[in-house]
Amino acid sequence: VLTPVFKPRSLEESEILHIVDLFVDAAVLAKQAGFSGVQIHAAHGYLISQFLSPLVNQRTDQWGGNKQNRRRLLLTIVERVKQNVGDKFIVGVKLNSAD
Repeated sequence: VLTPVFKPRSLEESEILHIVDLFVDAAVLAKQAGFSGVQIHAAHGYLISQFLSPLVNQRTDQWGGNKQNRRRLLLTIVERVKQNVGDKFIVGVKLNSAD
């Protein structure tokens, strides 16, 4: 039996905003490296997918609850990435088809 080393906790807002910045940084680096676009992975149970899911996301702040709040992380990431890489750089999103 494996015992978790730590107990999961909700991210603080400052941590969420830092994660947004990390996505932006990664997209900018991809553009600087010569790629034509990036794909934001919001599926398969990874972090953004967890924010989108009403089953997983039990937050009661602006990052959880109704659909608009649950999709805030993804939309914030996409908006900020697009602001920093320009209109000619492709920004795709991978989503689950059954969530």
